[in-house]
Amino acid sequence: MRINRRKKAKPNFRGFFVFHRTDKELIKQGGSALLGAYYAFVSEADWDKRHSETYGRILKTDAEIAEGWGCDSTTVARYRKKLIEYGLLEIDDNGYLRVKNFERFEIPVAYKLAKYNQQNQQVESVKLQEILTNMPVKNARLQKNYGYISSKDFGGTLRGNLGGDLGDEFSDETDLLEDLPV
Repeated sequence: MRINRRKKAKPNFRGFFVFHRTDKELIKQGGSALLGAYYAFVSEADWDKRHSETYGRILKTDAEIAEGWGCDSTTVARYRKKLIEYGLLEIDDNGYLRVKNFERFEIPVAYKLAKYNQQNQQVESVKLQEILTNMPVKNARLQKNYGYISSKDFGGTLRGNLGGDLGDEFSDETDLLEDLPV
């Protein structure tokens, strides 16, 4: 199957992502270089959720990736094939190279996954699916409870002296926390 690379890939040198403990299985299977290649491919993926067609997909060619990694394109192709064999990368229906279970690198999902004691990636995948099925319900509840906050809700303009004295009204930091909706 041909890998689709229609969109222009932008270099992504910002941000961070989480490391999962179950990924150390890659060291047993293919060495530490394979683990490094996996995280390098993850860092090359499109992280912008607004790009629904390409989110979690790698848009660069092997040659572009090799140039960024400072290696030959055959090295990139070899690691890509190994990671596809291990089930960590796949070619999706549109022909894009996709990081499987890419959602596990999102901070809220990673936080929930960390609460479970996974022995391997298969168990983690099952837990990931459980978490993802419950997440839209939580997001809908948050959207329902929290509305849009306009500048008139603050009782004045937003361009005032923000460093002024708050007076006795907020003398203790815990008073600020009591006003937060639960």
